[in-house]
Amino acid sequence: MLNHMIFRVADIAKAKASYNAALAPLGYSGCFEGNHGSNILGLAYPDATEPDGKKADVWFILS
Repeated sequence: MLNHMIFRVADIAKAKASYNAALAPLGYSGCFEGNHGSNILGLAYPDATEPDGKKADVWFILS
């Protein structure tokens, strides 16, 4: 299981396309995209114990 992994990437759009495809078989999907001082992308897997039903634990930050 992954636990809050953060990756710095040069291209958020490429990371989004690549990792959405790579992690989809594990149940992951995009859960957050935004700009809080830098561009951020979050991916989550289904988790019934979370209020929104998803657990975000893979993050990509534009470096």
